[in-house]
Amino acid sequence: LDFNFQISLEDLYYEADFEDMYVRLAEYQRLYPNDPVTKKYRPDPELGAWATGLRRLGTEAVQPEHVRMLNAINLNWKSKRSCGSKFML
Repeated sequence: LDFNFQISLEDLYYEADFEDMYVRLAEYQRLYPNDPVTKKYRPDPELGAWATGLRRLGTEAVQPEHVRMLNAINLNWKSKRSCGSKFML
């Protein structure tokens, strides 16, 4: 996948390979079970953007089987941050 910030974060769900991103997210969740991946996760910015897109889409717009898989690894569907800009916190 050639990562391109020209597409929306929500579109990443449809553009990225779900299985590949799921494996990466599952590994992140295993290593950091109480720390949701952030949008600007430096070691893997594509993963951070993808997870943010999933949260924005919500369970209603994600395929039911994918929702079940993501729930099985305890994806936090709600961001803990109230604003994406640090200067506004």
